[in-house]
Amino acid sequence: MLMALLLGAAPEASGDIVRPTTVGAPQADTLVAPAVLENHAREPRTVEVTLTATPTRLELVPGEVADGFAYNGQVPGPTLEVTEGDRLIIHLRNELEEETTVHRRTGVPTTRSLRASRPTTTS
Repeated sequence: MLMALLLGAAPEASGDIVRPTTVGAPQADTLVAPAVLENHAREPRTVEVTLTATPTRLELVPGEVADGFAYNGQVPGPTLEVTEGDRLIIHLRNELEEETTVHRRTGVPTTRSLRASRPTTTS
C-alpha cells in the first residue's frame, strides 16, 4: 500500500484488484491525478466532503497482488480543493478492520487530526 501512495497512481478497478492506470502511451510510469472530492456544503465558503477508508487488493507490479487501503476507492485517495479562508468539514468513514488516521499535508497549522476507530464516522 505504501508504494501505491508514493507512486501517486490512480486506480483502475478490475474485480477486487486496484491497478495503477496510464494515460495515452502504455508506459507504466505515467501518472494520473486523483479525482477531486465533491463538495456537499450548502453554506458559502465551506467545503464538506466524505472520505471512506476501505480494504482493497493492489497490483502494483503485474502478477504481484497485495492487501492495501483505498480512500473512496482510490489509491492514493482523492484530492480536496479548498481555498484559503474556507471552512473545511471532512467526514471520515472507516470500513477497515482496524483504526485509521489520515495525515494531511497542507502547510496549514491544525489542532485536529482525523482518526477513526472501526467501524465509525468522524468529523
